[in-house]
Amino acid sequence: MLAMGKKNPATWLIKNCGFKRGKAYNIVNNKQDMISLADLSKLCDALHCTPNDLLYWQNTPAHQLQPQHPCITKLTPPEAINDWHKLLNHLTPSDIEEVRQLALAKMEKENNLRRNPHTTET
Repeated sequence: MLAMGKKNPATWLIKNCGFKRGKAYNIVNNKQDMISLADLSKLCDALHCTPNDLLYWQNTPAHQLQPQHPCITKLTPPEAINDWHKLLNHLTPSDIEEVRQLALAKMEKENNLRRNPHTTET
């Protein structure tokens, strides 16, 4: 959620999704083992995103998917997401705004490609 511009994500979840403090902490710290469809709906509504933006597949020793499986190819984890908090703490406000603008431009480009899938990227 730091990547989505939420500076204090646990507080944001409590305020905007109505989650209890423990659940918000678990979600933010990747300690939530499962999530109900109702909670997933609340998150998607509040963050204006889809479940694919929030979920990814993680193989376990008990359940390994083949590399070409759609859960692996389409639900990939964000790269180095745990480093965002450290990174943001070392950036100036103008640097953070520059990163934010780049991310917004990328999201807009991806949204345009989703709306017009037959458009070729330049």
